[in-house]
This record gives sequence, structure tokens and C-alpha cells, in this order.
Amino acid sequence: MVLVFIIVGKNDRPLYELEMYSDGRTVGGASSSSASTVTSGPAGSSSSTSTLMASGMGQSTSSLPELLSMTPFPRPASDPSSSSRKEDSHLSHFIIHSSLDIVDEAVWRNKDVYLKTVERYGTMAVSAYVTPGHIRFMLLHNNKNEESIRLFFVEAHELYLKMQLNAFYEINSPITSKAFHERISALAGKRL
Repeated sequence: MVLVFIIVGKNDRPLYELEMYSDGRTVGGASSSSASTVTSGPAGSSSSTSTLMASGMGQSTSSLPELLSMTPFPRPASDPSSSSRKEDSHLSHFIIHSSLDIVDEAVWRNKDVYLKTVERYGTMAVSAYVTPGHIRFMLLHNNKNEESIRLFFVEAHELYLKMQLNAFYEINSPITSKAFHERISALAGKRL
């Protein structure tokens, strides 16, 4: 199972993406195409974290399993992190990004910032939270507890506001802060 959290800015610009797997591994960080952060282990733990260049040309201090996961060759079907996990990730991102139009319509019908569940896909649901500045926080999950999801969004919004107060952060640009990623990962582990 994969849980996907995204922050979408103005003009549908992705600002942040986080994937959290049931085994505690998180993938996310910068939503730009130049780099992404991979963290192994439970959410919020200080295990091996490295930055992987999308081009594959950058220097990296990756471990062997991380390097093997970057190879373009197919893995054996018995490997649980092979193609089925990759397909789940792509499907999850497709579902959550296709819900953007539904969230935009729901904003006009609802005066609250927390829009609850806006779309369902099988056992998965997409919940949304839209700030007064029209920044959309979206979560693909299978959690039935609406209150824990609402609290996750409220606390994630507080972290986002703290990020905006940073003098070095340019508004509506991808969030590349390692500290922000660690705090969102810990929050997701705690609330979801």
C-alpha cells in the first residue's frame, strides 16, 4: 500500500510530493525533476538518506540496494520492490493528480478549507485541504479516520506556513528543504 501526499501551488505547479509505503519507507522531497530524496526505514528515523540525481550523472553516496533500484533492467517477479511497486506508485500519482479538477470544483461548493474525501478509487480515497491562498494539499489514502486526516492537514499547513516565512524560500517554488521533508514524514507516520 502506498500513501501519497502532494502540495500543489498556483497554476497547478507541484511544490512537494511524498510517497509513504506500508513498510515505513518514504520517497519524496523536491518535486522538481532534478532531484528527489529517498529515505529508508521508519518515517522520521535518521537512517541513510541520499540525494539521487535524475540524470544519474551526479555523485552520490548511495548504498548498493539504492543503486540496484536505479537500474533500468527488470527485476525478478519475486522481488516485492520491483515493477508492482513502481506501477502502484504511477497509478497513485495518476489518481491524485487527476483529482485536481474535482478539488477546484469542490472549493466553490464548500466554504471550509478541509474538503474531506473528494474522490474514491477502489479502496483508496483522495482527501483535500485548500488554504485561503489556494494552495492545495492532497492525500491519497485508505484511512477511514477523517479526524486524523484533518489534523494531518492542519499540521502540514502549519509546517508550510513556517516554510513560507523562511527568507530563502521563493513563494510557489518547489520545496527542497530536507528538514521540511523529515517533519512531514514524521507527521505522516504519527497521524496516518
